[in-house]
Amino acid sequence: DILGHGIFSVDGDEWRAQRKTAAQIFNVRNFREYVSVVFGGEMDRLAVRLGRAADAGETLDLQDLFFRFTLDSFCRIGFGRHLGTLEQATPVAFATAFDAAQMQMIMRFNTPLWWLVELVSPEGRAHRRNVATIKSFGRTIVQERLAKLESAAAVPDGGGGGGEAPGEVGKPSGGEADLLSFLMRAPDPISGKPPTPDQLADYVINFIIAGRDTTAQALSWTFLMLHRHPEAREALLAEIDATLPPLSPEDGDEEEQDGVDGAAAAEDHHATYEQLRGLRYANAVFHETLRLYPSVPVEMKQANRADVLPCGATVPKGALVSWSPYAMGRSPRIWGPDAAEFRPERWLEGGQAAATKSAFEYTVFNGGPRTCLGKSMAELEGVFVLVELLRRFEVSVVEHEKVTYARSLTLPMRGGMRVTVKRRRPAAPAAL
Repeated sequence: DILGHGIFSVDGDEWRAQRKTAAQIFNVRNFREYVSVVFGGEMDRLAVRLGRAADAGETLDLQDLFFRFTLDSFCRIGFGRHLGTLEQATPVAFATAFDAAQMQMIMRFNTPLWWLVELVSPEGRAHRRNVATIKSFGRTIVQERLAKLESAAAVPDGGGGGGEAPGEVGKPSGGEADLLSFLMRAPDPISGKPPTPDQLADYVINFIIAGRDTTAQALSWTFLMLHRHPEAREALLAEIDATLPPLSPEDGDEEEQDGVDGAAAAEDHHATYEQLRGLRYANAVFHETLRLYPSVPVEMKQANRADVLPCGATVPKGALVSWSPYAMGRSPRIWGPDAAEFRPERWLEGGQAAATKSAFEYTVFNGGPRTCLGKSMAELEGVFVLVELLRRFEVSVVEHEKVTYARSLTLPMRGGMRVTVKRRRPAAPAAL
């Protein structure tokens, strides 16, 4: 009822078509632009929020801010739309509905006749309201784009922007080159017709799941691990300070002026794509956290046909096959006797620079044809936020021993994660 005909709930030709279309935005050239323009701009907005909290001595929910960061970032990358949730003080209606809906969906696995229970229960009524909010959000994004295209089509030269000719391979008409534009141009693999607005809304919701939840949760658990393991935090800070130039007092604290925030104006003070790739310990910290706290703790597939697993077990057609990245990440058979320990150095042993385990042992990003399409972008965004935030602030988790996970399709923290922040450098002097 939430995912519809999006990439997470379809198979066969529909899945292949969406995956092939989405792959067009995941390339190195785009990654460099995401770092300098999208992630950099959102990081400076986040720095403003954290700077205010540091100056006022306030606590804040860091997981909530990470959710806002990834939602804003992915909506800019995928749909060309700036939501600005980092600049809002109030809860985000879509995000609140989305989180509650995921928790309700996981309950279905343990509730016989769940559809009947939801039909008559208060939880079911709340779930239907949440689904309506989620669907409305997706339709709004699609309708805004359709209206924009209609407006551009009404201008004789196609909008005056020198847009590409309709039908040119890899170039959507109207000059747009984001994920939504590519999806709008991709014909339905079954009917051969352009996707309907409702189909496009399903696509939007599915890709938001991929772009928002997983990276935000990984970052939240990473900062918890660094709080609990100060030796790892100090090693990471040493790598950051040795690799990246020091920030000036003004970097990243620009407030909005004349409707244009200074965050987007200054890009040269952020780590570059190449620098992020070279931060070996930072990447190790990120992967080590994901090993212990995978964003999708349990996976499940249904066999379309009978098969035989490598171990010799027979899988009948229609059978469900489930595995737990959460349990596998803590297995001594895979990771050795210290599997339960947070030890980023395990990713650097033997001179290796990144995750070297088989995708079928380190299953965080899935494996085979279903390997996570956004794996590289998630790694890039996660390490970028980790590094840039630590360059600016000291983060301390409040009552870290009480932080635990919530039951959901993914692995959020129950009740968020309250933190205090201090500047690692003096605040910029006030203007006279």
